Amino acid sequence: MKTFFAKTFLFWVTSKILLILITGLSTYSILSSGGLRTEELVVNLLVLLELVILVITITQDLTIKSNYNFLKIISGILLIVSAIAFFIVLLRISGRHRSDLYYWGYPFVLWIFLIGIFELLRVRRNNITFD
Repeated sequence: MKTFFAKTFLFWVTSKILLILITGLSTYSILSSGGLRTEELVVNLLVLLELVILVITITQDLTIKSNYNFLKIISGILLIVSAIAFFIVLLRISGRHRSDLYYWGYPFVLWIFLIGIFELLRVRRNNITFD
């Protein structure tokens, strides 16, 4: 599995950048609207923490140095837990509604889950070998 992620390294780094942009804009929009309940505020602040960790790991991915491997592990765990939580929410919501739009969330969940695995495996740019 590590070989697969190593061969598609640039795709996953680009995916992380895209995830940071999408999630950052969404979180900014939610937090700037105000009037959040306590649990909503906590979730959005956790998402902001994850974004900061992802930005740090992106800089690590793009450089040769590997100073913060523990952050990649934390980021991977948070992304996988987020994907599982999002999957459960989608299952609950899509069962009650007839809209097919909810089914578009499942590929997004898979994408987040795979980015989490990429983070946990700590694939590095200098580990890329094409056999």
